[in-house]
Amino acid sequence: MKRRTKQILIFVAMITLVMTLLSSSAGAAAEDPSTQKIRVGLCYGSNSTSNYTLTTKSGGFEYGYSTGKEFVLEGETSASTIKISSSGNQKLSLMNGDGETITTFTNQSGKNFAVRPKNDGLTYVKSPSKSDLNYDYYGYMEFMHNSSTSTAMKLINVIDFELYCKCVLPCELSASYPMEALKALSVCIRTLATADYTQDRHGNNIGFNVCNTTDCQAYYGNSRREVEKNRLITDAAVDATRGQVMIYTGSGSEHGKTIQSIYFSSSGGSTVSASAQWGGSSMPYCVAVRVPEETSYPVWGATVTLEDIYNLTKSSDFNSSTSWKKAIYSLGEIKSMEIVSAEENSDHVYKLRLTDVDGNSYTITRGDRVYFFMHRLVKGQTKNISSTNFTLTALDPYSTNIGVITAEGEQIISSAEQVSVLTGSGEEAYSLGTSTTVLTANGKQDVSLTSSSGYRISGKGYSHGVGLSQKGASDMAKNYGYDYETILHKFYTDVAITSLEELELILPINY
Repeated sequence: MKRRTKQILIFVAMITLVMTLLSSSAGAAAEDPSTQKIRVGLCYGSNSTSNYTLTTKSGGFEYGYSTGKEFVLEGETSASTIKISSSGNQKLSLMNGDGETITTFTNQSGKNFAVRPKNDGLTYVKSPSKSDLNYDYYGYMEFMHNSSTSTAMKLINVIDFELYCKCVLPCELSASYPMEALKALSVCIRTLATADYTQDRHGNNIGFNVCNTTDCQAYYGNSRREVEKNRLITDAAVDATRGQVMIYTGSGSEHGKTIQSIYFSSSGGSTVSASAQWGGSSMPYCVAVRVPEETSYPVWGATVTLEDIYNLTKSSDFNSSTSWKKAIYSLGEIKSMEIVSAEENSDHVYKLRLTDVDGNSYTITRGDRVYFFMHRLVKGQTKNISSTNFTLTALDPYSTNIGVITAEGEQIISSAEQVSVLTGSGEEAYSLGTSTTVLTANGKQDVSLTSSSGYRISGKGYSHGVGLSQKGASDMAKNYGYDYETILHKFYTDVAITSLEELELILPINY
């Protein structure tokens, strides 16, 4: 009987031990993908500094340290303005607005100093090295030294992932867009933040998952959610797609991974593949697609002379050691500019050839480089709107022609005829002289006419052209009744919409 009792006790003890180990293991991996936090780099690299000033209206701050995703409380202050100052060697001081020290802290592995406003309030950030940080932020702020000897500290905002998405959406798309377009972009925002994306932009061991600029995606804290009627709309779009992300279902190394769900303003009727735009073979899900449903894209145009083109090639933008820029800078006076190739199933140009009067030529290959060149060539006439979706029309050097936007669209008007145009004073019959003022698609513009050789550049759409077109998504939802899943499958090939929970995807800390 005693032996039997002893066996039972041993068995119970073993079961208890196993349950304890399982409980401990579950606790170690207990972070819920649906409620996890994301780390956003606000200041890093050359913008890192040894001093930050934070303010709040919520009754003061709490301070302690960050374990990467969690805030550990050590104390509090009623000061509404605080300063964090580093003296190097991982040491820093927390001071009030009068410069009086509240506490000191030494950063160590897995423990960086952190502060948060009381009562789940907002923190207003002011950095001496980065003025575009001046917004209110939710979550807490973590201060990470760039190195063990540096006084410069990265500033990282740790915030609930879904709240981050709610902050980004109105930075990227207006609440006036159709709900299904807003839902589609919500999925893009969440997916892009989970992809192996930041590593490409900012390198390994950077301390955060995404930055706050359009290098990743625009994040201005809570600033774009302040108008309640707009916030209710954009927040609803994020809530309706809570946790949803896209994964690649095609073959190869990208299979099963969340995609780099790139998006942009407007396509002009077709997108361009990531490989044609940026080179390489990554992002196989971003291929060129026709988008006949998109009709609200901007139309832009410019008239340039050969001298204009030559002057650009000799500008500081191309006086560079970068090989392709250097090749353009080395050209002589320009004789011609021609489109070599637009991508198949797309109108976007990814090869553009420049030839000088001595017969030397250089072909700009890759859409981003064509965009870099063309944007600088036309931006003075297009109010910075440009894309790689354009055509060239050579101008007759012996007559003066100008392209204007009429009720029928863009038309070339010759100096040899009198035409009816929209001027700053209204519609007038006009004989084109040496200069005139017309209303174009970009507003009222003064146009100087020339008898020199050159080109009329006629473009459609705005930005790089890869992935989801925001105008296209809007037109699909508004004019065709597409839901957000249909919109996403239109712009991304071989993808499936799933959830963070199903993937059990937890964002890395990236220390």
